[in-house]
Amino acid sequence: MLLIYLKGVVIGLFIAAPVGPIAMLCISRTLSEGLLAGLATGLGAATADATYGVLAGFGMTAISAVMIEHELWLKLVGGMLLCAMGLKVALLPPSLKTPASVQQAMRIHGGLFVDFSTTFVLTLANPVTLIAFAAAFAGLGQSGLVTLTHAGVLVLGVFTGSGFWWLFLSFSAGWIRGWLNPHVLRVANRVVGVLLTIFGVLVLGSLAL
Repeated sequence: MLLIYLKGVVIGLFIAAPVGPIAMLCISRTLSEGLLAGLATGLGAATADATYGVLAGFGMTAISAVMIEHELWLKLVGGMLLCAMGLKVALLPPSLKTPASVQQAMRIHGGLFVDFSTTFVLTLANPVTLIAFAAAFAGLGQSGLVTLTHAGVLVLGVFTGSGFWWLFLSFSAGWIRGWLNPHVLRVANRVVGVLLTIFGVLVLGSLAL
């Protein structure tokens, strides 16, 4: 059972670690709004990864097929969200004051739930991730799980591995934030915002291919 869990951790790290729009969003929110916003963003991504892990690990082919069938709509939603968030990050100045409490952070940023839910939707909006999970499960010899317990342990490992990566990324960005002066922080915010917008445009552009 421990081996299955460790395989899940490896899959979670493998899926989460590549640098992409979600990583940029996590870094941007941490730099702009503080560690809590980054952690909420990472938790949303890890939860979406675990959701895809459930679909692949439990062999829910019907749901998987529906998501892949509606790939165009998912890309449309994801691309528009990325563009909107990128423009917001690039145009709005970062919050340079560290919130004194979770409640204050929620008032300043509009709610940590928004950070969680938008990242969850963005991560789910990429059906390619589901295919990557299916390939990773098969490659590690877990494509034919025989019990629900084994599948559950594997999904828990996926969440752990993905969650560890997002924790590492958030705390790293939070540590860097403490060393940046206001001007550099604003420049970094704009660069990340532009990159997020470019990611969104590329996703929307892929709809025409």
